Amino acid sequence: MKSNDGRKTDKKGEVTMRWRWFPIGLILCTSVALTAQQKTTQQKVMLSFRITEKTTLGQILSSLARQTTAQLRMEEGTRTFVHRYTFPPHMIGVTVKGNNVGEVLAFLMGSGWEGSPLKPELRAQFPNRMLARTPMPIIVGSKKLWACNNRAFDWKWEKPKGGPAGGIITLWLRLNSDGDIVKRQPIQLRPLQNNFSLDYLRDRIKELTGIYFNIDPEWHQNVNYKLLPEYRGQVLPADPNIPLFVGKMRTIFGDTLDRSHTLGEWLSIFAESLNEHSKARGCLWKWTCSDGANPIYTLRCYVHVRSE
Repeated sequence: MKSNDGRKTDKKGEVTMRWRWFPIGLILCTSVALTAQQKTTQQKVMLSFRITEKTTLGQILSSLARQTTAQLRMEEGTRTFVHRYTFPPHMIGVTVKGNNVGEVLAFLMGSGWEGSPLKPELRAQFPNRMLARTPMPIIVGSKKLWACNNRAFDWKWEKPKGGPAGGIITLWLRLNSDGDIVKRQPIQLRPLQNNFSLDYLRDRIKELTGIYFNIDPEWHQNVNYKLLPEYRGQVLPADPNIPLFVGKMRTIFGDTLDRSHTLGEWLSIFAESLNEHSKARGCLWKWTCSDGANPIYTLRCYVHVRSE
């Protein structure tokens, strides 16, 4: 049946509704070319963000907050940090996708193979070679280092009784500014002579703090002479391996080495120096620490593995 105004009615003459679905498009315009695209269907909403050099984590979180009925909560210090947090080099150009806010957050706060130089056929065997998608940037002197591979954030989604309809999403920093999970006092290693090796500095830190950090793979901290451009064409010594010395570190960090640094900052210095020392071999050195009050610290090459 039809009513006087042309709408359909049921047998009792009551007006019924005809549902129509319209695609909804959302365009977010920001000065850093952050884009979010939505594809709306009857079942789900696809969220998509392409990361650029200027994209901040805060911009993505602000956009996500508009896509959910949940409340996004952060302490003021964390909120300030995320709005100036830009992503590490291996995440530039990555498109983050998720069916919902939770999937996007889980991706960003996790680790993956984006930007990994490890051979694809080896990845299933070495999941600890994944790269953190939002690691802590470490500032040493005037340098911003991406030598830490610890995820900087934790988050949870709760739905407390009597709370907001969509629940409460809480995000917080899990690390200190030096990438360490434990807050530690600065360590003074001066005087540093140019012929001091990384092994010597590792033992010195053990004497001062009681902490001995691992190097994985251990043999790989030394690089064969013939792979170093400065030794090309020369007669090689009987021992073909050369350790990393303070002299090489000074070419990168200069007098910064003579200052006190926390353990996390020293590990970042060592990782960055190892990358320069072993670039002919194509290494990628970063450091991590495990959770807990007594974490295990590891300097690791994310390209090569012990089985090679």
